[in-house]
Amino acid sequence: MGLSLRASVSSGFRAPSLAQIHYNLVFNNIVAGTSVRTLLASNTSTVAKSFGIEPLKQEVAQNYAAGVTYQAGNFTATVDGYLIDVTDRIILTDYFDATALGVGVEAAQFFANGVDTRTTGLDIILNYNQPLANEASLSVGVAGNFNNTEILAIKSGDLNEFTFFGPFSQAYLEAAAPDYKLNGMVSFTTKKFSASLTWTQYSAVLLQDFQWVDAPATNQAEADALFAVATDTYEVAGTLDLSVSYELFKNTRLTLGANNILNTYPTPQFDAWTDQGGFNDSVQMGSDGAYFFGRIGFAF
Repeated sequence: MGLSLRASVSSGFRAPSLAQIHYNLVFNNIVAGTSVRTLLASNTSTVAKSFGIEPLKQEVAQNYAAGVTYQAGNFTATVDGYLIDVTDRIILTDYFDATALGVGVEAAQFFANGVDTRTTGLDIILNYNQPLANEASLSVGVAGNFNNTEILAIKSGDLNEFTFFGPFSQAYLEAAAPDYKLNGMVSFTTKKFSASLTWTQYSAVLLQDFQWVDAPATNQAEADALFAVATDTYEVAGTLDLSVSYELFKNTRLTLGANNILNTYPTPQFDAWTDQGGFNDSVQMGSDGAYFFGRIGFAF
């Protein structure tokens, strides 16, 4: 039996990527069901400077963590808590009116050091491993992650906060990841054969979205008013993964398996297009359904 405690305080930084600094693109974006010709302007461009977008700088993080590990026989338990403050987090802004630029676009977006955030969380891992006859073993495990991200400050400077990073984008940043993710795993292993079955459950997720208001519009102001803020609710959902592996020859192993074998999708949203332009957003298990795979591994 053993018990150990640990704690750490650290800091770090992430420099903006070359794409975030220099990437420039004109594309058609779907905003609340309407196609909008949009310019994603490089951070060093005269367009970015004319809109008052500051030069990108590094994100800075301050990290605090503490944890405990306990072991008794074949049972182990690990619990870790953490708090991460990120200053000058790089975000993609909302849409600025760019019709006056005269370059054939209606809106412009920029990468900017837009927000300060705080993420708090808890990781829990419980595992029991039972040795069996003939070098076999059975392992049962449970893991969970609980986390919350909140925006501490919007760093829009002299720009309009609702245009720079409005309530929709703020809500997406804070809620796009599930509040919790739970895993239950069972695996059986012998000298030549192994199999594992994993269930992953995701919490519900609430996102802001837009929906059409069924009313006629005679001018642009009325047309803009035909969009109302709605809530996309993604209910609690889970996926089942299966993997089977067998040693065909010495140092050669065949593995067959499937992720999300039950072909589970997030809750469909029928009120309007989602932020990703389809029936759902990839905020839980993704939106691609089941994935089957096979691979051969060689050890040297």
